[in-house]
Amino acid sequence: MPAEKTATSAIDKNIFQKTIEFPDNLLMIDLCGQLDSNLSKIEIEAAVQINRRGNFLDISGFKENCEEAVIVLQRLYATLESGEDLEVGDIDAIIRLSRIPSQGHVTMPNKDSFKRNLNSDSPIIISTKKKLIKPR
Repeated sequence: MPAEKTATSAIDKNIFQKTIEFPDNLLMIDLCGQLDSNLSKIEIEAAVQINRRGNFLDISGFKENCEEAVIVLQRLYATLESGEDLEVGDIDAIIRLSRIPSQGHVTMPNKDSFKRNLNSDSPIIISTKKKLIKPR
């Protein structure tokens, strides 16, 4: 899991800066996307600025926006760590899920494996004989 450091900018007391370190360079490349397109999408959706320095991402903006961006980046990185590839809709899905307030557990009938806390990092996954199915 990435390490997180927090610092307050001296320019404006409303602007915060968070730095996240990701240990795996190969996963970091996939996380950022081609020409940092994934980072650009997160910047737009979370209304933050993200600067990449090697294995570090500096995120600056309002506190709530920075926290949302950190959650999204950590969940995307966890997805990559689990061996899955990031697909086009994964970023949008994780952004939408990060904005949902805590609502307890989601339960599907007769399947204990479907229980999930919406604020946890564990995804909802349905196993079939041919493949794994996950929501976006």
